[in-house]
Formats: sequence, structure tokens, C-alpha cells
Amino acid sequence: LASRLGKLRLPAGVSRPTKLLFRSSEAMGPNAFALPGGSIVVLDKIVNLSGNDEEILAVMAHEMGHVSERHALRQMLQASVVGLAMAWYVGDISSVLATAPAVLLETRYSRDFERRADAFGANVLQLNGIPRSRLADLLEKLAQAHGGKIDAENDDTVDYFSTHPNTAERIRALRSRR
Repeated sequence: LASRLGKLRLPAGVSRPTKLLFRSSEAMGPNAFALPGGSIVVLDKIVNLSGNDEEILAVMAHEMGHVSERHALRQMLQASVVGLAMAWYVGDISSVLATAPAVLLETRYSRDFERRADAFGANVLQLNGIPRSRLADLLEKLAQAHGGKIDAENDDTVDYFSTHPNTAERIRALRSRR
């Protein structure tokens, strides 16, 4: 996987991850994530869940999108600014009311970051002749592994506290792009 990641064609100006780390975590289950320093962590359960190497490459390409756009750093800065602004506006740093709007804004930023990372990953896959659907395939498997329902075509309910967009929405977007 590390060798194949190293051979992927990337968009102009995009750097490779500083490190690719494979780890195990019972608590986190099947997952992968990008760290602020540019490292990508892939947990063994997501590797085991995948049907093939292309699905894992798709996840790593998605995480490279987070690294490329510095989402972790931006999230930390936005969290600080939003939290301070809400505390100033409400006038009481300890108030629960000050944190609720901040959390809602944070999750909106996070969902936008996920959509952008999906698009970045899909672009990398396309550049390398890998079907964009590989990321959608693994998202379906992740949703099922977490007990999620992904077949709701008309699910208009929005989880305002979710950090990720609706999985069915993400899968549709990945499968519909050419």
C-alpha cells in the first residue's frame, strides 16, 4: 500500500504525506485520518474491511486532500476564532449557550472539509485510472460496519452535530461525477 501510494500521480503542487502510519485501535474501529503535520494514519480495521487495495488507496487519497488543504490546522484556527467570538457576543465564556452556536459552525466547516477531501480523493483516483467509485464502495462498507443506514434516498433529516456529511449524499456525489 505504501509503495502504491508513493507511485500515485498527484495534482500539480501537491506534496505526498510526510509519513504513512499503519496502526491498530480497538476503540476507533475502521478509520483513517490525517494529522496536522502531514502524516496519514490508517487503522488496520479499515484495511481488513476493504475489498481491495484500490479502496484503501481511495481512503488515503481522501486523507491527502485533508493534508493538502491543511484542514486540521484550519479547523483548530476556526475553532479558536468561533469560540472567542461567541464568548464575546454572549458575554459569558462559561455559558453553554456560547458553545452551542460554535459547535454548529464547527461541524459545518468540518462537513465542508469532508466534501472537499472527497473531491480531492476522487480527482487523484481519476488521475491514476482508478474508479472513483472505490471511495464510495468503502464508504458503504464503513456505514454498514457502524450500523448506519445508507439507502435512504430521500432522507432530509440533518444531524446538526455530525462532523461528516450524510453518507448517502457522499456516495451519490462520488458515483455521479464523471
